[in-house]
Amino acid sequence: AGIGGWINPQMALTLRVAGATYSTDVGTSSARFTTGVVGPSLQYWLDDRLWVGGGAGLGFAAVTIDGADTQPDPETGLGLDLRAGYTFTSGSENTFNVSVEYNPTFFDVNGQSLQINSFGILFGYQHL
Repeated sequence: AGIGGWINPQMALTLRVAGATYSTDVGTSSARFTTGVVGPSLQYWLDDRLWVGGGAGLGFAAVTIDGADTQPDPETGLGLDLRAGYTFTSGSENTFNVSVEYNPTFFDVNGQSLQINSFGILFGYQHL
């Protein structure tokens, strides 16, 4: 999700929230792992259909274990938002697109460096 505005006819600045969630069974319980990034991002239109984007901000990671009395503390660090897309409708304020997104996040957990990578293929809507 993002909100922002145009800097010039080819470039927009947005505040974005991007992330991924993964669920798995752990013994008799299930766990949900969520990671992502919140921060500013630039979107540059190469032509009227192709665009690339990128930004940096606060990376986050959290684990939720169903039925557990206590939950692990979430982690925060640096997060990156790297993406590219193709819009199906040009010349309109309302566009539908497909994009690929890569969000690496970097953490220091108990003195150990940790990198978590999320990757997604998205079908989206954008009001220009």
